[in-house]
Amino acid sequence: MANSNFQLNFTGIGAPKAGTTSVADWLAEHPQVCFAEPKEPHYFNEISAYIHPQPNNNFSKKIDWYAKHFAHTKPNQIKGEFSTGYMYDKEVAKRLYEHNSNLKIIACLRHPAERAYSQYVMFRYYFKKEMLDFDEAMVKRPEFIDKSKYFNLLKPYLEIFPKEQIKIILLDDINKNAQAVYSDLCQFLTIDKHFIPKSLNTRSNSAKAVKAPVISKIMGIFTNVMVSVGLSKVVEQLKKTGFKDWVIKQNSKKLDYPPMSNFARKFITEQTYADIEKLEKLLNRDLSHWKK
Repeated sequence: MANSNFQLNFTGIGAPKAGTTSVADWLAEHPQVCFAEPKEPHYFNEISAYIHPQPNNNFSKKIDWYAKHFAHTKPNQIKGEFSTGYMYDKEVAKRLYEHNSNLKIIACLRHPAERAYSQYVMFRYYFKKEMLDFDEAMVKRPEFIDKSKYFNLLKPYLEIFPKEQIKIILLDDINKNAQAVYSDLCQFLTIDKHFIPKSLNTRSNSAKAVKAPVISKIMGIFTNVMVSVGLSKVVEQLKKTGFKDWVIKQNSKKLDYPPMSNFARKFITEQTYADIEKLEKLLNRDLSHWKK
């Protein structure tokens, strides 16, 4: 990895269901940014979510395969991607540093219990690969809570990368003032903050159910084929026309699901309490609303 001429400029490492899609959408629109197609190559992580086949096959591929995700790069653009699996695999920080020691890292965080439940909803109703109810899943699927222990997950990055190369974004702040978060992010990446993306004040990746899973699968296959033959630009152009969003909208339906139980919220809060306190010290910020 380290010997390749290809070099990434920034990456989002997660956490899943914590605002990463919104932030990725903002950056993908920016004319000074070349965003990977698709946005989550999952190249540096060997470990995947439990619902995906193990090990992660992308991890063993050549750097040339990874570089094809950025074949649409224009002159003077910085290159970046968001793969939410990077935060959960503790070896990724070292691999990313070996790839580019000047790499900028973006981490999006959310109320631990709400993030865990949102991920569960996606696994159960969107991927249709989780059959346990949430209360039971919290006890039997440690990944849900482990991915909400943010300080523990960020520690490998904080030990290797300089603090000024790590940007931590809270979904609370995105919901409160997306414009301010976006401007700060642009300064972090040294890109023009005066360009305002259309997606800035729209909600991305909200919970939904798929009408026909085969359509989503075909879209994924098409994207992978185009990228593999160096035609990521075709995928990018189709996305810009709004065709991809149109297909997703037509193939989705409103998702109704029960609220998180008091048991689950209390259980997750107890499991993440100590980690939240460490994160408060790191960010020098009161996160007491995450403890209940």
